[in-house]
Amino acid sequence: MRQFIQWMNSKRLTIRIKGRQIALPFSIIIITLCCCLPIGCVAVDNLPRESIGILPTYTPTHTSTPTITVTSTPSLTPTFTATASITPMPTSTPTPIQGPYVVIREKNKVAEYVDIENIGSHAQDLTGWKLVSEKGNQICWLYGIIEPNQVIRIWTDNPDAEGINCRYGRNIWNNDEIDPAVLYNDRSQEIDRR
Repeated sequence: MRQFIQWMNSKRLTIRIKGRQIALPFSIIIITLCCCLPIGCVAVDNLPRESIGILPTYTPTHTSTPTITVTSTPSLTPTFTATASITPMPTSTPTPIQGPYVVIREKNKVAEYVDIENIGSHAQDLTGWKLVSEKGNQICWLYGIIEPNQVIRIWTDNPDAEGINCRYGRNIWNNDEIDPAVLYNDRSQEIDRR
């Protein structure tokens, strides 16, 4: 095995990229083939143990699947040709969160509001939930039901606006210092902070 590794490290593969030739150890190419191409591991078993001159070429196609073709240069030794197609991995669709899942979406300390959103798949009853300005420990008790994908704006004091009005009559968010908004459920468990 050690002789084979020494042989692999002693051989070079010359690649031409943008007019420049780069010589890479043959072992790097084999490792790349084994790790990146499904045909690579089969190709390693079929490699001759003597020197092979290989010059890869890339032939662009008009399909969405790129094709890499490796061909050998003429020599007195056995030849090796490998062709592989690389298929892009499909993108996954996010799995919706099962059940209700309420998070703080935005906090605006200057305008004195916090937006909460239910990113889950079921409605959540907000009875007993609270939003807290951590710096001054001001509590705003929440109420109502938040549906999946619904956003509710919670105001410090804005009786004419839609959403929940905490009716503080003054600002509660400290604009000059860190003052997180913390959302607690009806069991006083911290759900989110921003």
